[in-house]
Amino acid sequence: MTTRSISAAGSLRIAKAFLRAREVSILIVILVVFGATTIYNHSFADPLSVQQLLVGASVMMMLAVGETLVIITRNVDLSIGSVLGLSAYVVGDLFAHNPNLNIVLAILAGTGVGLFCGVVNGAIVTVVRVPSLVVTLGTLYVIRGIDAIVVNGLQINPSSIPSSFINLGYETIIGIPWIFIIATVLVLIVGYAMRTFRPARDLYAIGSDPAAALLAGIPARRRVFFTFVLSGAIAGFAGALWLAEFATVSSVAGLGY
Repeated sequence: MTTRSISAAGSLRIAKAFLRAREVSILIVILVVFGATTIYNHSFADPLSVQQLLVGASVMMMLAVGETLVIITRNVDLSIGSVLGLSAYVVGDLFAHNPNLNIVLAILAGTGVGLFCGVVNGAIVTVVRVPSLVVTLGTLYVIRGIDAIVVNGLQINPSSIPSSFINLGYETIIGIPWIFIIATVLVLIVGYAMRTFRPARDLYAIGSDPAAALLAGIPARRRVFFTFVLSGAIAGFAGALWLAEFATVSSVAGLGY
């Protein structure tokens, strides 16, 4: 076999693997819709317009990553919007009272808020064994209520947020917004983990047949608990970046998410 034929065979395998990927159909639909919209309105494909679209989708991408992990295990987390709102306000309030606060510490604080909420959700679902739909529907309103009490009618204004933090929501590298790059990296890391590591693969087994997963020796409750913790932490992280995107936050942040 010649070098050219080997190269052609390798390219064919790559093309087949690409076409078999489930995400390809979604990508094709997005490209078709984008192309059709651009034909109707040429300014839709303007670089600034595309950047705004990417920024607008970034927070939802991050929330979807955490939610996906929970859904794979036959559960659901309805509280992520409320967690995002509480996290965003906590980070904004920290900046308002500590203007020189390190950005990384602020993001970690927001992630910590979400982590705590995820621990509460996961504990009630796995230890008390209350259905996740009931639990997270309840914590959705509880966390939103806590948010309303903490905010107490106040609003964090852009003047209280450091420009270096706001830049995370708008600065670009080679034309791609930083916030979109962060969301994409998160998607790729979790996607790789779900395909590669056994604890992550266990989630599929739990979702397919919880009883069979237990018989196979999979620590189902521990795995499910961990997914809720991750979902909460990611929602808290997304809340911090939501603040960077909008530079203002009130008690209705993330409402409906």
